[in-house]
Amino acid sequence: MKNQLNKDQIRKDFETKQHSYFESNYTGRNQLRDLRNSIIRETSGSFKFKRVLDVGCGPALLYPEILERCEEYVAVDLVESNLTRLVDTTKSDKVDTYLLDLDSDELPSGDFDLIICSGSLEYMDNPIQNLTRLVGELSKDGVLIASFPNGNCYSRVWEKNVYIPLSSMIKKLLGKRGSLYRRTLFDPSDVLELVANSAESEIRHFGFSLFIAPFDRLFREIDRSLVRWAEYKEWKRPKFFFSEFIVILKRG
Repeated sequence: MKNQLNKDQIRKDFETKQHSYFESNYTGRNQLRDLRNSIIRETSGSFKFKRVLDVGCGPALLYPEILERCEEYVAVDLVESNLTRLVDTTKSDKVDTYLLDLDSDELPSGDFDLIICSGSLEYMDNPIQNLTRLVGELSKDGVLIASFPNGNCYSRVWEKNVYIPLSSMIKKLLGKRGSLYRRTLFDPSDVLELVANSAESEIRHFGFSLFIAPFDRLFREIDRSLVRWAEYKEWKRPKFFFSEFIVILKRG
């Protein structure tokens, strides 16, 4: 599979750098992830759910308020240590965990009222096929919330086609191991068109991006301030400024 080396690297990084990765990405230091999660919380509303599926859950329960409102919370991930940490920290008998790869493994039985797939589809071999599979696992009137890196965003295109290949080559020449994962970028209109026959859908762009890599990291605080400012402005901004989008699908 084309992304197998990528997936092996993800597993290795989570397992060998679990604490540092957790601190960098799950404690309020990753603004894009935090913004994505806040939108998912907002979109899920205050409804009660019988069964929830969290695909690519990571090492922390990001939606404790959803856990409180459901009867069963099914957490799926590619990395065993993530699931172990999730169980150890959550300590809830509502949580069931499954170690699996959506590209090759069967999902738990369906009829989920809510499915969350945050920051996962871009690392899969067959993301659109898997998105369709997830829609099929929804109960009647069930909702799927999935995030995607925006293929129309200039900073994403730069990162994928220039920055990551160049950075990886330099690190290899210096004898260093890189952890910049290759990912698929998505056109929002293509995603909506492919699921149009199976679900009602809406889309939300977010993650206003001005700097390209590595300047987004060099000027992190300026970038963070711009993101916060832009999220609360009502003026119309070109979609190529937004690094991600979330699609909300409701199965009829």
